Amino acid sequence: MKRLVYCLVVLICFTFIIGCGDDSSGTSGTGSVKDSTNVIKIGYNTSALINGQLGHVFIHTNILEQNNLKGEVKSFADEKSLLVALKAGTLDAALTFDFPAILSLANGFDGLMVGTLGVVGRNALVVSPTSPIKQVKDLNGQKIGVTFNSAGHRDVLGWLRRAGLKPGKSIELINLNESELIGALQNKSVAGVVLSDPNLEKYYRQKYQIRADSRNYSLILIRRDYRQKNPSATANFVSAVKKAIFFANRRKGEVNNKWFAPVSGIKQDLVWACSATNSNYNSVRSIDKINLALTDSYLNILRNNVAFIKAQKIGNLPDLNKFLDAGLKKTVEKKIDPAQFKVDSVKVK
Repeated sequence: MKRLVYCLVVLICFTFIIGCGDDSSGTSGTGSVKDSTNVIKIGYNTSALINGQLGHVFIHTNILEQNNLKGEVKSFADEKSLLVALKAGTLDAALTFDFPAILSLANGFDGLMVGTLGVVGRNALVVSPTSPIKQVKDLNGQKIGVTFNSAGHRDVLGWLRRAGLKPGKSIELINLNESELIGALQNKSVAGVVLSDPNLEKYYRQKYQIRADSRNYSLILIRRDYRQKNPSATANFVSAVKKAIFFANRRKGEVNNKWFAPVSGIKQDLVWACSATNSNYNSVRSIDKINLALTDSYLNILRNNVAFIKAQKIGNLPDLNKFLDAGLKKTVEKKIDPAQFKVDSVKVK
């Protein structure tokens, strides 16, 4: 009898240990949760560099299917409409820019940041080809055109502060739409403007001068409720993103020239030049080197966004960490064997 009881105790303990093992979902305490669906609705901005290219990879290849997902992929005319759809539940996930993503989280969107694709172009303070202005401090007493409550607005305040200039006192900022910026510079109603790629690259090639610059970044957002209900599908989605960026890296001609450029309206040479700022897309030569991590240095950039949004009184995000999902990294790494995944195994539709 004692022997029988001992065997039963051993069996129960063994079962308990197995049940508490590695959580393949990437979410602590949800190892037993079964996905409610493997359908994922993904959105991206039609003309967004890197994010847009990946959107086309999802549309034109079977990468989502390779990762056990049924994808519904939709493009949007701008970041605002993309994030409105995500917040409303029309989408489950979005490839977006980090500033509007943080702004959305600061205004009630209950989502999670699951990774970043890295740099997706630049912002820069630009003056005309014949301007005598050689550095930012030379703009003292002048006007600068910028789209308010944007990443460019955040950046220009930093550039001016470091140059010892104060908006409203030693310099005036003029709120202009993106389409109005270069015209205002050309008619000399402002002495400088803040441009973003691809327009930045376009006018730089026309001899417009850059006096300060910074980087824009991509952010992968997913609805918190989707993540909680579908832990495996979420991990599969991040794996698919990793494969998609590597596919774009190895098949640039097809992705840029055939798929992205004609739909985005951006000239092919600008697509190639501006996308080259992204190391995942441009320089990585093995899929295990693709880095989607939300590193400490990148989180500091996101915190700068949070501080700017609070200072401008356009939102509030007291605790950025509540919107981070760093637990997927190990799960995703287990799902992709660099020796097994080959770009040639991806089927183009």
